[in-house]
Amino acid sequence: MTPAEEATARLYGDIHRYASPTFALDYFLPGFRKHLAALGLDPDRALQGIRVLDAGCGGYAGGIAIMKALGARYAVGVDLSWENLEHARERLRGTPGVRLERGNLLDLPLRDNRFDFVYCNGVLMSTEDPQRGFRELVRVLRPGGRIYIGVYGRGGLFNEVAVPLMKAAGRIVPRPITTRALRYVPRLLEPSTSLLDFMYVPIEHHYHASDVAGWFETVKIQPTFLRHYYELDTALSRALYGEGTMLFFSGIKP
Repeated sequence: MTPAEEATARLYGDIHRYASPTFALDYFLPGFRKHLAALGLDPDRALQGIRVLDAGCGGYAGGIAIMKALGARYAVGVDLSWENLEHARERLRGTPGVRLERGNLLDLPLRDNRFDFVYCNGVLMSTEDPQRGFRELVRVLRPGGRIYIGVYGRGGLFNEVAVPLMKAAGRIVPRPITTRALRYVPRLLEPSTSLLDFMYVPIEHHYHASDVAGWFETVKIQPTFLRHYYELDTALSRALYGEGTMLFFSGIKP
């Protein structure tokens, strides 16, 4: 790993410990079901019996948790952080049909055309070469399989003003001090707020929807843009969040 990748692995290995035991199912599952429905899929049937990859599974193994809840037969989680993998093993203990591996999204330790569904939520934008990571995800997806990714967005007051201010604060205040202070407001320690991510992650890329659509087009996949499941498509929401704090895209490998 490069020094920046090592720092990223340490950061997420620490902050993912603050996720509640049911965080993935409470926070991600309802929104993911909305996105499946928006793609014209039946959330209760679309993942039944398939093989899935959670690329950058994190310590709470969000993709694995929600996909197993929706009937996936076999799930592999890959993460850069040993700490995250240990936390994920504890959370998934007793869950059948799960395997966890340490690996870098820029060079996945997996063979071609292996998975029916590749899930990568909030990870690519914290790699040193997001487009290379995206191509790796496509490589391990079988023809006819579906890819689903989420990356940080651009535009709006939050992305263009609040995020740079949080980043500036992180350069001034050491993370241990922030973490101790936030224990009095534990809600802000939860991964769903992304506060510690924005303040301290050493690698961070933000995108317009057209940027990410271009990744899909280069590999001949027709992309579908999905607005953040918890941000309405209204004038106020666009002013605050632009195209979204997270941009979600999905497509089928030809």
